[in-house]
Amino acid sequence: ETRVSARYENDSIIAQWTWNQQSSTKFFDGNVGAFATLEQRDVVKMEAFGLHDASIGCTLNDDFGIQLTVRNMFDKRYAGISGFATGIGAVGNSGEIDIQGRRYQITARARF
Repeated sequence: ETRVSARYENDSIIAQWTWNQQSSTKFFDGNVGAFATLEQRDVVKMEAFGLHDASIGCTLNDDFGIQLTVRNMFDKRYAGISGFATGIGAVGNSGEIDIQGRRYQITARARF
């Protein structure tokens, strides 16, 4: 896994971009029965993928600031060819990397 962030700040404005990268990985399919050996299980390969997050915010004064964050900016939900992991056992949701997709978060900071 790799995470790279770039951030810009001046007196009252911040902007940040984050790239979260996951390299390809392999795992064994567990849907072949309780007594299956490793040799009988299908090896499922999850392709590499990257997700992007972005934030922008401002500090209005010493006592108040607000920030908007968008996670999974490009609404990527699946990895692999045709959106799924590859392999015989890679059916259903096994290729999902983010079931929620793009989401928004607003954060406010107030000091009393």
